Amino acid sequence: MSANLKAVAPGLSIYAEGKSRPSNEQTMAGYERSCIAEATQMASRMIRTYSVAEAKEVFESTKVREIVAFEAEWEAHITNFMLVADIARPALLREIEENHGTKTVMLFLTLCIAATLRAGKIIDLREKHYGVLNPGASNKATISGVYDFSRALQKLNNTPEWPEAAFRASRREAEH
Repeated sequence: MSANLKAVAPGLSIYAEGKSRPSNEQTMAGYERSCIAEATQMASRMIRTYSVAEAKEVFESTKVREIVAFEAEWEAHITNFMLVADIARPALLREIEENHGTKTVMLFLTLCIAATLRAGKIIDLREKHYGVLNPGASNKATISGVYDFSRALQKLNNTPEWPEAAFRASRREAEH
């Protein structure tokens, strides 16, 4: 690997030089755990602030194409919500509720939870497909593996689902 590439992308050097996969401490597992913790925290906020039963009803009564359109329209807001500190989130939710109504804020928060869980699943997929997403495998194995990875990603993004796992985790956390 050239010195210039090492200077621009030092993390790439270990793979380009044929070294083995990073240890578990160097993998994305911590990020995946963070996704679960964030989604659980958001679910707890939903439980404390809104009716989860009503939010679930809003989500389930909304057509899939409408949910997909809503997520596309609110993508920047969802991304921003994931970035801000938990302490700033209530103000953002109040602003959305004041400007767009309770049903909108419930759908928004539901999609934030679902998007956070989806990010964790994508991180897990990346780890499972590590061998083909980094140099070292044969061309045929890489092509096949990347196809498998892309299909798995499509399945994750295909149909919006109610993020029940986050609510279960939040309830378990509240019991302890």
